Amino acid sequence: VKEEGQQRHAHTRDSEDGTMKVRQNPSPIDHRAAALVASIPRSTSTPLPGQRAAGSSGSTPSALGYRQTMSPPPTRAMSARTAPASPPASVVAPAAHMQAAKAALTEEQIASMQKFVVDALAAKSSFGGSGSKYMILVNQLCSDNAVTITAWLRALKLCASQVTQDYPELLSVLFRFNMAADEQLTRAYVECVVDLVTAHSCHIAPCLRMLLSNLYPKLAQGTAALLATGPEPAYNLELSSRIATVVLNTLQRVLNLVPLSSIQLKTLLGEQFPPKRADATTLSFFLKHAIVISQIAPDLREPIFATAVNRLLQIDVDIKLDDEVEEEDDMLFAIELDAAAEAERKQQNADLAEKLDLMMDVLLEHIMTLVMNPATSASVFDMLLRMFHQYILSTHNEPHFL
Repeated sequence: VKEEGQQRHAHTRDSEDGTMKVRQNPSPIDHRAAALVASIPRSTSTPLPGQRAAGSSGSTPSALGYRQTMSPPPTRAMSARTAPASPPASVVAPAAHMQAAKAALTEEQIASMQKFVVDALAAKSSFGGSGSKYMILVNQLCSDNAVTITAWLRALKLCASQVTQDYPELLSVLFRFNMAADEQLTRAYVECVVDLVTAHSCHIAPCLRMLLSNLYPKLAQGTAALLATGPEPAYNLELSSRIATVVLNTLQRVLNLVPLSSIQLKTLLGEQFPPKRADATTLSFFLKHAIVISQIAPDLREPIFATAVNRLLQIDVDIKLDDEVEEEDDMLFAIELDAAAEAERKQQNADLAEKLDLMMDVLLEHIMTLVMNPATSASVFDMLLRMFHQYILSTHNEPHFL
């Protein structure tokens, strides 16, 4: 092992600055991977601000990228011939010079990366399997460097018509995006996804699912330490509201470009609506922005209201009032509740009541706005009457929130 390590590493001294650097003797596999990325036409212009000249040493700090909990696609199935290579030098820059690098990225460099994407997709489609260039592209989109991902998304946007459902690894990475990422990265991602959805209807459902998942409030920093002091986590509502604005604008663009996407959105809203066990902030935050979606697409108003009423009924069923507890005790041979169980029941009722109150405040505020508008008052009244007959009257016992 020692002899092999000595053969693979040769220490040389730089003749210019006298600093020591390590040159690794590449294996035939490394030669193939390096040649693969080197085949991309490079710009001969001055390096980007913050980049090191070719042959110099030093590491590159990381920048904000995709969801922190997301890990790159598994590479165990990759053979030695498909070992990942380094990204083109035109898209690597230290975080301290991120803004300058973004401004300096030329159209020629993006065109070079576009050619690489076209070749990667074609190789994957022609030969099947993973494909060397294809896996390099997927790994670059899993980078933690916002500049790198932004550049590849700009190149991928130009090839949107070629990205079909035959590239599951690539699509899996694209539709796990977290809108809390860098602003420039988020903008590039939205433009790329909108073009993908417009080009191929098969991308509509995963795109809508990803957007709706970003309507959940984002946790604040240090939440883990706060969880021990209270049942509900701390949220960064300011950041969550900014993300929700981006999501709603993107949804509006998708609905305008692909009107039939509202059919899938109707189903996905019911699936993505927070469950009854979610905390009060999550339920009310999602409902608030779901109502905005009903304003963007009026056809979704009744399905959204019906989902909200169903969730209210599910929460309401779990509330047990004092008279109900006494009635159940008589039926169950007068079993007395001890003090601890009684305190726990009251706390659960208080939590459930808070969920009901917040959700009802959001609903009633919007209903009052619709009722005061002569253009919508009649249709809203008919909708509420249908929902009352369908959901409320058919419920066993009278719901508490009435």
